[in-house]
Amino acid sequence: LQKIYSLEDKYVYDDWRQLADSNVERLADCALITLPDREHREAAVQLAKKGYHILLEKPMATKIEHCKEIVQVCRDNNVLL
Repeated sequence: LQKIYSLEDKYVYDDWRQLADSNVERLADCALITLPDREHREAAVQLAKKGYHILLEKPMATKIEHCKEIVQVCRDNNVLL
C-alpha cells in the first residue's frame, strides 16, 4: 500500500502501538481498528487516549468490562466511538 499511495516512510508503521507512542505526532483524526477481537480493547484505549476518534469493528471487545472501559476512555478523552 505504501507504494500504491506513495506514502513516505514517516507515515507507515508496522504496529499500531507505534502510533500510540507519546513521541509520535497524531497523524489523523480517526483510527479504524480491524484487529482480532481480543486486541480491540488495548488498541481502542491507547489510541483514544492519544486523541484519535475510534471506528471499531464488532464485537467491541470480548468482555463487557472491556467494552465499558473503551466507552469511558473515549468519553474522558472527548473522542467519538
